[in-house]
Amino acid sequence: MSDVKIFISCHKPVSAVENGVIKPVQVGAALAKTRLDGMAYYDDGAEDNISRLNRKYCELTAQYYVYKHVDADYYGFMHYRRYLSFSKKRGALVAYTTKNIGGKFVKNYGLDEKTVKSVVEKYDMIMPKAHFILISNRFMYKIAPTGFVKDLDFCLEVIKRDYPQMYKTAKRYLRSPFSYTCNMFVMKKELFLDYSAWLFDILAKFDESVDCSGYTPEQGRVSGYLGERLLGIYFSYIKSLKKYKTKTVSRVFVRDTAKK
Repeated sequence: MSDVKIFISCHKPVSAVENGVIKPVQVGAALAKTRLDGMAYYDDGAEDNISRLNRKYCELTAQYYVYKHVDADYYGFMHYRRYLSFSKKRGALVAYTTKNIGGKFVKNYGLDEKTVKSVVEKYDMIMPKAHFILISNRFMYKIAPTGFVKDLDFCLEVIKRDYPQMYKTAKRYLRSPFSYTCNMFVMKKELFLDYSAWLFDILAKFDESVDCSGYTPEQGRVSGYLGERLLGIYFSYIKSLKKYKTKTVSRVFVRDTAKK
């Protein structure tokens, strides 16, 4: 059996799925006053981590640590309010639930260890279904009050200069009205390492070149927002190669995440 590790990004006490393949992790623990019981922290003294940058990188701080320090055959990330559904039942784009996160929730959405592995091992990359947003991804970023389109354009220029083989796909995705959001995925090791190296290289170049000191706290989450768009670009590029097996699944939005 493959070693599958899927992490649930959390920043407060919540009720979360946990089993042999799914593990809650406290993001930004280096900035937090308290440690959350039963969760990994990922600011454990390892030299190469960016937990302290959580206000800018959001859940990507956990991804960076996992990329640098954790070995597995498959890697995935979900969110304490948003899960991927591994159920065999055909699902909607987004399912909403107010149910407690317990046995019934796990069964309904295929989040038990056996089901997750049976689905994950069939594919190289799994993503949430795309949203149809009526306007282009670039224009959506431009009109959102949480960011500046110049930041997205900077990343596109980095791709053009340093990853020219992906530039056409990047432009096509940013013109598209179909959007992949939430920094959620599962990838085989080969792709996860490649994606993480690509993503954090682009974001590091952004950090080096763009002054964000005047951003509001919400705008300051810029690297997390950019990461969502870059993930959509990367997935689109992987699909265009036509040599990897990919799948999109429903997202489950949990209204009530209070710890029981």
